[in-house]
Amino acid sequence: MEVDVDRLKLVRAGLRQAEEQTGLIHSASIGGARSKKEGLMRFIALWIPDWPVSSLVIDLPPGAPGAVGHRGKIDVVSFSARKHGVRHGMRIETARYLCPELIIVPRDQEREGRSFEAVIEAFESVMAKVMCMRPGLSWVWATPATRWHGSEEAAATAIVDAVAQQVGVEAFVGVAQGVFAATYAARTQRIVTDQEMPSFLASIPVRYILELLDGKEKEQAAQDIELLATLGVHTCGQLKDLGKGQIYARFGSNADIYWKLSEGHDVFVPPMESA
Repeated sequence: MEVDVDRLKLVRAGLRQAEEQTGLIHSASIGGARSKKEGLMRFIALWIPDWPVSSLVIDLPPGAPGAVGHRGKIDVVSFSARKHGVRHGMRIETARYLCPELIIVPRDQEREGRSFEAVIEAFESVMAKVMCMRPGLSWVWATPATRWHGSEEAAATAIVDAVAQQVGVEAFVGVAQGVFAATYAARTQRIVTDQEMPSFLASIPVRYILELLDGKEKEQAAQDIELLATLGVHTCGQLKDLGKGQIYARFGSNADIYWKLSEGHDVFVPPMESA
């Protein structure tokens, strides 16, 4: 399968497509709110922790210690290299001394994307219409998958097994209403029932909002989240408690995103233009 770089941003196109086809996803553009209808679809999300490291497993010889180097230091480390004492932030010279057979590669997002294609293929072997947010994170609508596999639990197990068998890396899978909540649920391998959604959503760290943003919106959000921390706001529940008026008064163009996500709705963010 040829690599399609735009596919790595398909979560945004996918949200728009879902909105147009079903009318079930609450979404917002950067410029303002869109029309809303009751109900949120459930999604199954796949997350592979520290994908730059995990992608090395695909590119390196089996069992070989590897690391990603950046500006003379070790940026990310494979499990095999970690067993030799190699650590994040270590000088490359020190890492090579500790592990002479260490294979060091530069950070390469295109390589990470190409490597993730193998995961997508494994995902697609048991699910249909897989969407990819970025290398290491993807999702699928839960309803068709559940009908095919019999339950959300069975669908999640099928994904984990397919990725492990075909790619050789460990995948984390979560299920919840909306892409935002589902991708966070994957971090704890949790299936969140509709009844559990309010408390689960309230517990999501505000900083996780950064996972859905790019470019200037992400830069602004990072600053806003630092400000929120000084106000004692660290979770989506605490953010929602500020009230819609306070959020819109304080945070300008990004306020609509923050409010929608704090309520559990998904947002549509236009893809970044190519440089």
